[in-house]
Amino acid sequence: PSSDFQPLTAEALAPEPLIAALLRRITSLDETAPEVDHSALTRHAQEAVALREPALRWYDAERGSSRQGRRVPLGGLIGHFRLEGALDPIWPWLWTWQWVHAGKSAVTGLVRFQLASSR
Repeated sequence: PSSDFQPLTAEALAPEPLIAALLRRITSLDETAPEVDHSALTRHAQEAVALREPALRWYDAERGSSRQGRRVPLGGLIGHFRLEGALDPIWPWLWTWQWVHAGKSAVTGLVRFQLASSR
């Protein structure tokens, strides 16, 4: 099956899509995860959180696919950035992200996210 997936570019990276992907990932992995209003948290991320000092670049890679019998392109952003603003409502979700990972290819072990707090 073909996919309409478009990779997130460094220029398009913003708090809202990050939080939306994270919430989808956590709730899909754990049906005992607390009930949460996804739209309210993503709206909060859009309105009250800013992404600052992005130092990101695209990294191209490939992986082998035995099912497809060929090398499959696999790339993504690497680097770091700072989230600033009213982080309290999303902090537990960000903290959890370090272990569950979220994003395309997370199930293959990619999408590493490490949190550093200045609190």
